[in-house]
Amino acid sequence: MMLKKYLISVGKLFKKIKTRNKKMEKQKILIIVLIIIVIGLSSYFAVDLFGKYKNDVMLQGYSLAIGELMTSAENENCEPFSVYYDNKTINLINVSCLQQTGTEEVEAEE
Repeated sequence: MMLKKYLISVGKLFKKIKTRNKKMEKQKILIIVLIIIVIGLSSYFAVDLFGKYKNDVMLQGYSLAIGELMTSAENENCEPFSVYYDNKTINLINVSCLQQTGTEEVEAEE
């Protein structure tokens, strides 16, 4: 009789251990899934923020280049200036300088 009670209590103990192991396995799986979700979301936000930063830097570069072009075009001497891109070179001049030169030539002819 005593042995039977002992075996029953040992059997209950093993059931409790199995139940705990199942609960712990479920908790481990849940923790792993949550970690994967956090890593995925963090990666997504990092890529998104980097893309926005990259676009902001590009726009800042464009506005700086345009500002330098405008400053070069507004020179007082009305001299052409060179613009370089890849292996190409272009000479530019402000249109208002050409119009001033055109009116000066017409006045000189009269």
